[in-house]
Amino acid sequence: SGGKVPKSGPFKNEGIHEGWNLKRLGREKGFTSETHAGDALNAMFYQPHRFANHGRPSIPDNWNGLDATMPTLTALVTEAPSSGYLATLFLNLVESSPRAALLPFVVQATTAWCSAYGVDTNFWSEKDIGGRVCAWLDRTLPAESTCSCVLRGVAEDLMKCLDILIQSGVAQAREIEERIASMAPSRKTA
Repeated sequence: SGGKVPKSGPFKNEGIHEGWNLKRLGREKGFTSETHAGDALNAMFYQPHRFANHGRPSIPDNWNGLDATMPTLTALVTEAPSSGYLATLFLNLVESSPRAALLPFVVQATTAWCSAYGVDTNFWSEKDIGGRVCAWLDRTLPAESTCSCVLRGVAEDLMKCLDILIQSGVAQAREIEERIASMAPSRKTA
């Protein structure tokens, strides 16, 4: 898929993919969206209408149905990684499900944000994107024994992301980094 938003599947999102707003979200660093596109994105990310939005998705906690839509939602995030609006919607959603199955999607989104923002105290610390990622990781890593299996596939990218968060002043990132290092099997050279 190469980070491109699928044009079919659970969401018929041709309008979102082709629309100027997603292109704008991908160019500009900001935490806002045009009203109509924002409403569509809120719906896609299971968020209530903007007038009733309280930062919680309208799905049950740990809902397994989320797994089927995460590839599409993550592709939207990675296509417009500078969008704080999409970052917020994405984090609102994954925070409802601290499950190892979502770890690859969180790492993919965080990697895209790291590419777009790099070391940036405003995005990672002041806007609390880094703190929210770390809080999700903190809740997810010890919660499931399957996490170490999933972690193996994304550990290298995650450690690079955590390094950027540490440099951006996200204190929790150091603790997560140390926990991941302690979970990794020791590598002995011959």
